[in-house]
Amino acid sequence: MVNRDGERENNLDFNENDPDPTKEAFFSDMGDIENEIASEALDLVKHALSLVESQFYDDSIEIFRQAIGLYTQINKDSEVEMINGKISEIYLLREENFKKRELETEDVFENIQGEIIPEQDEENLYN
Repeated sequence: MVNRDGERENNLDFNENDPDPTKEAFFSDMGDIENEIASEALDLVKHALSLVESQFYDDSIEIFRQAIGLYTQINKDSEVEMINGKISEIYLLREENFKKRELETEDVFENIQGEIIPEQDEENLYN
C-alpha cells in the first residue's frame, strides 16, 4: 500500500513538472477542430441570413438548425440561444409574409371579378 502511494506521488510530480507532449498535441488538435467547427457554423449562419433576406424562410431555418448542431458539438450555448431566437423571428416573418401575399391575392381577385370581360376575350376563354 505504501508503495502505491509513493508511485502515485512520483506520477503526480512527473505530470506537474514535465509537460506531456502527447497531451499538449491532443489539446492543440482539439482546439483546431473546435475552431474549424465554429468556422463552419458561422458560414452556415451567414448563408442562412442571406436566405432570410431572399425570403427563403424554410431553407434558412433548416440551415440554422444545422448550425445549431455544430455549435452544440462545441458547447457554444450562447450561439445556440441566439440562433433559436432568430428562428423564432423567421417563423413570424414567414407568417407575416404569407398573410401579406394572401391579402394581395384577394385584392387582385376582387379587382378581376369587378372587371367586365370584353366579348373578344370571352371567345378566347372558351377556345
